Amino acid sequence: LLCLAAASAADPTEAARDLVARVAGSAAGAFEFEMIPPVGDKEVMGLRPAAGKVMLQGSSTVALASAFNWYLNDFLNTTYDWSTYEVFIPSSPPMPATVNRTRVVQNSYYLNVCTYGYSLAFSDWAYWQKHIDWMAMQGVNMPLAFLGQEQVMLNLFARFNITFEEMQEFISGPAFLPWFRMGNLQAWGGPITRTWITKRVTLQQQVLARMRSMGMRPALPCFSGFIPPAFVTKHPTVNYTQAADWNRFPGKYGRVDLLEPTDEMFQQVGKAWVEEQTKLFGTDHIYQCDTYNEMSPRSGDLNYLANSSSSVHKAMKAADPDAIWLMQGWLFYYTPSGFWTTERIKAYLDAVPDSGMWILDLAAAAHTVWTKTSSFFGKPFVWNTLHGYGGQQGLTGNLPQIDAGFDAAASNSTVMGVGITMEGIWQNYIVYEYTLAKAWGRAGDPQTYARQFGARRWGSAAAPAAARIWGDIYTAAYATGGKPDAGPITKRPTFSALALAAPRRNCTWTSEISGTYLANYPAGFDPTALPYANTLAAAQEWCEGAGDCGGVTLSQQRYEARAGPVPAKSPAQEASWVKLCASASPLAKIWGDMLQLSGTAGAVKAYRFDVVDVGREFLTQEFARRQLALALAAGAKNVSATQQAAARLLSVIDDFDALLSTDSNFMFGSWRSQARSWGSSTQESDWLEFNARNQVTLWGPNGEIVDYSTKAWGGLARSFFKPRWALLTKQVVEAVQQGKQFDQQAFDKEVLQSVEQPWQNCTDAYPDTPEADTIKVATALYAKYVAAETVLV
Repeated sequence: LLCLAAASAADPTEAARDLVARVAGSAAGAFEFEMIPPVGDKEVMGLRPAAGKVMLQGSSTVALASAFNWYLNDFLNTTYDWSTYEVFIPSSPPMPATVNRTRVVQNSYYLNVCTYGYSLAFSDWAYWQKHIDWMAMQGVNMPLAFLGQEQVMLNLFARFNITFEEMQEFISGPAFLPWFRMGNLQAWGGPITRTWITKRVTLQQQVLARMRSMGMRPALPCFSGFIPPAFVTKHPTVNYTQAADWNRFPGKYGRVDLLEPTDEMFQQVGKAWVEEQTKLFGTDHIYQCDTYNEMSPRSGDLNYLANSSSSVHKAMKAADPDAIWLMQGWLFYYTPSGFWTTERIKAYLDAVPDSGMWILDLAAAAHTVWTKTSSFFGKPFVWNTLHGYGGQQGLTGNLPQIDAGFDAAASNSTVMGVGITMEGIWQNYIVYEYTLAKAWGRAGDPQTYARQFGARRWGSAAAPAAARIWGDIYTAAYATGGKPDAGPITKRPTFSALALAAPRRNCTWTSEISGTYLANYPAGFDPTALPYANTLAAAQEWCEGAGDCGGVTLSQQRYEARAGPVPAKSPAQEASWVKLCASASPLAKIWGDMLQLSGTAGAVKAYRFDVVDVGREFLTQEFARRQLALALAAGAKNVSATQQAAARLLSVIDDFDALLSTDSNFMFGSWRSQARSWGSSTQESDWLEFNARNQVTLWGPNGEIVDYSTKAWGGLARSFFKPRWALLTKQVVEAVQQGKQFDQQAFDKEVLQSVEQPWQNCTDAYPDTPEADTIKVATALYAKYVAAETVLV
């Protein structure tokens, strides 16, 4: 199968012609293809009219695909995105101007190790074909290709006398493979099956063949040092350590053995990995691996760190003299306890030649590392936008930050590429498209870009209004935003989080509550230092410790509060004022403006997607407002008001679920169906469904990373989120009735045992096609929540 690596030798124009045929369908005949030379080591793309046809020009297949995308965006006002894969091309496309562009940086990188779990864990070849076309059109020429490596491991460790059954005690379930591969855990969600492994080999071969046919250089994995438990038993003289704890996974799941990179056996295993992988998948000589992902090395000695990185690189070069180690720079930012000092980073990187290592500055847009390490001490690096964690939705981003950050790197560093490394896709598409457009110099002023994005998002008939609306969306969500958060509906309920959850916009001081407290802090305390500054627990801890809870004003992005003026040891003796916010918000107007376009844009998939997405965000904010109403009623010890507030809170979840269930992109049934489709028997499908369920909810046997990868999905809201909130509101009402305090610890235990864990093993069916019409449902909800303007308390 070494011929897989030679697929890129095919005629670049033929691969581009095939791509255009898949995307454009019957309109494909309107396009011709022409190879043009690069400028130095930079690819070039161009457009020109040619005897009534559109001539796409490029120095490679990816450049030709990028030219096609450029034409679709700027001359046809249409967008091929990663959720809808829909474009609109007239039967007689207009002729473009004669234009060309040269890449700003050589490479466009795509994918995070985690994306293969949070989004692509169960995607099939039908989806991958569209997705690879999308990659090429966005200029991606260096994707991460992490499918099928479990077969590589089986073949590799068989050389060292490890059986399949012993590997089943090592390899995790399909939904957790990324974190198994990085040594964070083992076996959770398993045992893995032979049929799954075999099918994934076939998929990887299909994916690699298509990527290489377009001239991409996919990065494959290599040996990071993690070994199965049986390896130590059968090779007792090896030097190994237990990898650092990662999120407190219990027992065997968290006891991952790491073969010391300095042990001579490391070289044998590392070389064997590349050899076995090359037999199955060929190679493009780029290998991605991380030995210390979110875990500290056992020693900070500079020589030890240098020897560790040198050993990883030598092992891959022993099998492939042209090997390049592609390493995530995430460890230098995220590793606990500030382990990676400048000196240690330099020692670790300098031990590998600059020509043999490329770095992914994984979250450079928000948490740059290259500026703190002199461009990784000379190593070429890729500047990336990470932005999304766990694949959570949440309408937010920061395009100016991306704009300024990349431009700074491009002007003064060893940057050799730009990329997107979100942990999960299918959210905030504009953020990632904008980042990748920087590679071709197509992403300028962020606000202008957002308007242009809008003009081509919902079809030509809606373009002028869509441009204006997307200008408003930019101001509300993408000018100064942060990382996506799916919101309180999707998270395990906490009563402390109810306090002051309302957004700040259009707020007035309306409520004085005596006999309780919502946000009391000691004088001089800076609550912004806390992740969730005004939680009940934090307020109680600081007040009791300082004995002074008066006179502090708290102002945050999502809420405002002021403690009472009288210092007191007991927060219960304080009076507190809370800013209540009216339900009107920028999103309310935006959502209404969008719905007015249903007559012209209603048939466009991207428009319907955005109607759901903006409505989802609006209902999330409405839920937060009603959380505040519940907190106020309970704090006032008003039983009737608490009961009413609880009912109104739960009703939002019903509407939330109804809206999400109008688009398969927002439906748990789609995720579930994808997972079950890989099973060769009912039993195997049930096992795959367990993996799919656990990842988006408990993320571990006992909620070790509960709700980290939660999703605002129809079906999930009514079957999982609502029962959790129903239990919480029931216990809050009972606490008020009985004159007791709500017991959060008791609730956490009960919700785990009575709701969350039982749900993991269910196999009840969920629809994976829309249950109702998006426009009808959204219009009705807009009338209910915005036009009617309900009173909160």
